[in-house]
Amino acid sequence: TKLYPDSKVQPYHSRFIWVYLDVDEDENQKLASQYGVRGIPDVRIMTPSGESLYSFVGAGTPDRFVAFLARGLKGR
Repeated sequence: TKLYPDSKVQPYHSRFIWVYLDVDEDENQKLASQYGVRGIPDVRIMTPSGESLYSFVGAGTPDRFVAFLARGLKGR
């Protein structure tokens, strides 16, 4: 399923800064390795300084993704 466009996820669109890193591109391998990306999709909630707080890896349901996003907002 496509999580980001799902109507349950849409209320969270403006609450995060979304960054896309294509791990198939050679120039992105160092950063992917630095953060231990092992599967895709790999969605991270991070601090402004680049610390990874929470991760969501692989396909999931919109409900599970919304729970992950809500946890990220509470964890601030």
